[in-house]
Amino acid sequence: MSEFANKFKRFHVGVRLEQELSVPFDKSSAHKAALVYSKNSVPTGDIFKACWDKEWLLIKRNSFVYIFKTAQICIIAIIAATVFLRTEMKRDTEDDAALYVGAILFAMIMNMFNGFAELALTIQRLPVFYKQRDHLFHPAWTYTVPNFLLRLPISMFESLAWMVVTYYTIGFAPEASRFFKQFLLVFLIQQMAAGMFRFIAGTCRTMIIANTGGALMLLVVFLLGGFILPKREY
Repeated sequence: MSEFANKFKRFHVGVRLEQELSVPFDKSSAHKAALVYSKNSVPTGDIFKACWDKEWLLIKRNSFVYIFKTAQICIIAIIAATVFLRTEMKRDTEDDAALYVGAILFAMIMNMFNGFAELALTIQRLPVFYKQRDHLFHPAWTYTVPNFLLRLPISMFESLAWMVVTYYTIGFAPEASRFFKQFLLVFLIQQMAAGMFRFIAGTCRTMIIANTGGALMLLVVFLLGGFILPKREY
């Protein structure tokens, strides 16, 4: 086969064809309907709207998961509020402050584990995502941006539910500014955990490896967060 190809290249027809192909084609002289001038056949706005509608439909189909997550975090918040009940908590010594630090650490751990469900949800959708991306159905950002934006209200509601149940029941500072600062902190922790688990799911691509990577990242965050291994003052 290679000998036949070499003889064709030396033949006058092959030589003329090679000369014609060596000249770049002038796209401006072609008809607009003859060539594709954009990577995607649909405008970017329409692609984004289609991905947004698809993401919203998937959220409605998986509504049980999000309802269960919200109910779960409310139940855990009630348990945490009864464990650190303010009627028995003092504020006089450093040992008393350690109880409040424990309540904050527990809130951080629970809200980080709340994003663990993103592993399974993301891994289940990876084959469809990679297939559509490789076939140029849509760019990657039109999938990730709606996925991020549509989960913001859900995360905000879960953070608000946690704060309403635990903040004044445990007995943190009564100022409204401190309440909203801790609410922002809990919300950002949830966003960090969700983004981290989505990244792990996209990198590992299988549940077995992703579970191992997720547990490892949680361990690293806990160890380096300053609670479990505090820095000593010398």
